[in-house]
Amino acid sequence: MQTIDLHGYLVEDAIELIENEIGKIRLSGREDCIKVITGHGKIQKQLMFYLLDHGIEHMFEPGNKGAMIITVD
Repeated sequence: MQTIDLHGYLVEDAIELIENEIGKIRLSGREDCIKVITGHGKIQKQLMFYLLDHGIEHMFEPGNKGAMIITVD
C-alpha cells in the first residue's frame, strides 16, 4: 500500500494527484489501496466529495480521522 501525504497541497493539486495515482493503479490491472494523509481540513472534505462522486471505495484509517484508505479495483 502506497502512502501519500497531502499536507501543503492546494485542493485542486491534491485531487489531481490522487486522480492520477488511481489511474495508474487501474491501468496496471491490479487491485491496490492508497493511504492518503489529508488532515482534517478542506482537502479531506473535497477528496471525500470526489471519491463519492466517482464511486470510489474509501474509509477513514482506523484510529486516525486525518487519513483515509482508498481501495482501487
